[in-house]
Amino acid sequence: MRHFLAIAILALLFSGCADKNPQANILPKAHHVIFTTGLDIDSNPIDNVEEITLDEQKIYIYVKWKLPLIKRVQKTKIFDGANNLIYSTEFSFTPETVNWDTWTWHKINKIMDKEGTWKFQIFSDDKLVIEKTIVVKKTKESDANL
Repeated sequence: MRHFLAIAILALLFSGCADKNPQANILPKAHHVIFTTGLDIDSNPIDNVEEITLDEQKIYIYVKWKLPLIKRVQKTKIFDGANNLIYSTEFSFTPETVNWDTWTWHKINKIMDKEGTWKFQIFSDDKLVIEKTIVVKKTKESDANL
């Protein structure tokens, strides 16, 4: 019987069914996702915007997470109004608490970036966990009417 149990345990280990850290399979949960044009001195969003113009200097996607306390690899992709990939970044982190904030920003290039609906995708350990869009206009409507 002991021989059978040892073989069963080895089979589980080598088949990948026995995960060393079961929290690794838990997808992170975003409980607050916003777009902002900047962060204050404490790294909090200065506003919560639903649309911007190409006149803005930067756009941030700011996320408040509930996370297991394990190392994560986060990748963010940003597509402009013409669906061109205009920014991509990848970083790893290990949260110190279950409530953890991340943000990614893009410096807007008025010449290269295209107006329209921009798409932000956030991946955690290669799994898409957030997809959010924002409308980006060419100029402020008040300026366009002058």
